Amino acid sequence: MPGTPRRITNVYPLLIAVVLLLIVTAALVGAYPLGGGDAIAGLWAALTGGAVPDRQSMTVLLSIRLPRIAAALVLGGCLAAAGAVYQQIFRNPLVSPDILGVSGGAGLGAALGIFLSLSV
Repeated sequence: MPGTPRRITNVYPLLIAVVLLLIVTAALVGAYPLGGGDAIAGLWAALTGGAVPDRQSMTVLLSIRLPRIAAALVLGGCLAAAGAVYQQIFRNPLVSPDILGVSGGAGLGAALGIFLSLSV
């Protein structure tokens, strides 16, 4: 049909590859350096019950970085779902959280947390 935009159908594998690349990068980059081989060997040892090559690096990977990555993925998915719900409810692709006062409420909560010296 003339006037309708073309859909890009091959973008999903590219987006999945980018997300996987970012996951690997986030797992290996940080204040405590981890090598790719060390991380793979440690993950394999943790999955199979074998001997862990370096306990400190595996503690950093399994207790700090992988939970942080999982939390970022889940939170990003929740924010994307919330945005899609807003767009569907108001039938407006340019809707923002300001319409219902969500941004103002979040700002108030952050200001109260800072003012009362609450921990994260």
